Amino acid sequence: MSNPLPTSRATHARRRPTSFIGLATLGLALLTHELSAQTVYRDPAYGFEIKIPRDFREIPISMDEKWIVAKFLYKRALEPKDGWAERTPELRVIVFPKIDMKQVIAARKQREKVKTKGKDGTVVEITLLEYLNNPFRDYQEYLRENYKKGGWFVSDEKPVKLGDLDAIAKKIDVEDKMGSGVKSTLFAYEIDIGDAIYVLQMECLADHDHKFLNSIKGAANTFKDLPRTEALRTTVTTGSASERVKELEAEANKKLSPEERKKEKEKTLARAIEKAKSDLPPGWKSYEEGAFTVLYSTSSKFAKKVSKQAVVMWDWLHKNFGYVGEEYSVGGILRICKDSAEGQAYMETSTRSGVELTAREIVLWDDKDWGFGDYGSGKLNQAILNQYLIDKNPRLWWSLPPWLEWGMGLYIDSLKLKGSKLESKADEWDMEVIRESLRTGSFKDAKKLFVTKYDNFSATREDRVQCFAMVSFLMDKGKNHSVFGNSIEKYMTGLDRRIRELDAKRDAAMAAALEASKKKKAGEDDEEKKAWDTEWKKDRDKIFDELFAEVFGEWSDKDWDAFDKAWRKAYK
Repeated sequence: MSNPLPTSRATHARRRPTSFIGLATLGLALLTHELSAQTVYRDPAYGFEIKIPRDFREIPISMDEKWIVAKFLYKRALEPKDGWAERTPELRVIVFPKIDMKQVIAARKQREKVKTKGKDGTVVEITLLEYLNNPFRDYQEYLRENYKKGGWFVSDEKPVKLGDLDAIAKKIDVEDKMGSGVKSTLFAYEIDIGDAIYVLQMECLADHDHKFLNSIKGAANTFKDLPRTEALRTTVTTGSASERVKELEAEANKKLSPEERKKEKEKTLARAIEKAKSDLPPGWKSYEEGAFTVLYSTSSKFAKKVSKQAVVMWDWLHKNFGYVGEEYSVGGILRICKDSAEGQAYMETSTRSGVELTAREIVLWDDKDWGFGDYGSGKLNQAILNQYLIDKNPRLWWSLPPWLEWGMGLYIDSLKLKGSKLESKADEWDMEVIRESLRTGSFKDAKKLFVTKYDNFSATREDRVQCFAMVSFLMDKGKNHSVFGNSIEKYMTGLDRRIRELDAKRDAAMAAALEASKKKKAGEDDEEKKAWDTEWKKDRDKIFDELFAEVFGEWSDKDWDAFDKAWRKAYK
């Protein structure tokens, strides 16, 4: 493993601690340093500084996050007095530039500078904040959009002074009405620095909010407006313009060869890796292993355990499914967080932020409850599979027939690293179902499940586990059988080709419909989409019938009987 990355200028600044002033002696200062010191967080790009509250640590920001510019997490999760939904208090900084984005885009097209009024009313040149492009007009709109799944209201607000800066202090009550029902409190300071509003927001459970009121007050009182000396790296886009850019890029990519598209994917991945490394907070380290760049805040031992399985799984997919599609998979970023609170806080992004770079990332954590047993291992396998198929054929896995979808999904989950190889090992719950169903003879004939469509598939526990047992047998012990050994490869190859043809036809028709939709009345597009989805499902079911005839059509009753006996015997 390589040494930790050099820290950025911003990170160096953040690591410089400051202690309280006025201690009697240097010895007393040294003795009490660990208790009294607070870390200064200084951001030279967005131009601000705060002292991080004690018992909070800086955590990374999602690579696609555009409006939240800093996050800090409390040392542990807290539970409500009534209920089970624990939450970890979090402090975040959100920026709302006072800029007309239409003016910014028009000026940049003409390669002109953008001007706005400064604090004293004079006209100043904007050189940095135009890149942020926050689509929310203000904090209230941000709250309305990001907390719309529950109820929220401002229960208290008042103007305050933070040094020479004007601010508004707010208390916002939030209730997760559509989820756990837990009640939270947001303490927020909207700080006006002239050309932007910076919001410091502390979120915690309502039952514990009194414990964190001083923390947010203290952070707000240390806020300083600094010169912006580092450039931001995001690009100027707005809703419709951004979508149009993506459409043009998609059209251009269709004209490229698979090799050329691979190079474009590698460029996107390289950009994601560069950003991820440059934004690493203190305590995070990185190394390269196989097709992955590994970023971690947990122990190096745990990180190595996870990344080893990721690399083996990546190679296993190329070996077992390399025949799928004409595209190339290029790897990704494996981010391993200290705990579930850090992982979930990292993945939580503002609405409208996008997933351009994080599509290349897998996020896991060293959770003390779940660990890395059946749950963590299977989750990693599924994430690696998804990363692989993003490039190879992202629609294929969502087009499998029910027997193959359930069977392959559970099979991928069951793969465990043994030495340097992956072996399928059913969990104890599934093995109980297999043993009981074999004893009672309640498993169905394989042919019956193979021809069942989604509308008629019951998806009972027994049926799901039977699909797993059959697929596991075909992938492992039965893969060299003369009759059914290559069934999955033949099926997947045929399905891959047909789905790509179907999607190309559908995409062309949808593009024409999109152009025509500009002349339609509101609501007509939704009806048309439903019609397209219904038609696509009919075409998919037709493909399932064709593939069954192509792959299994020549099987005799004797072959079906032999297959049923073989996969059952594998589990006795």
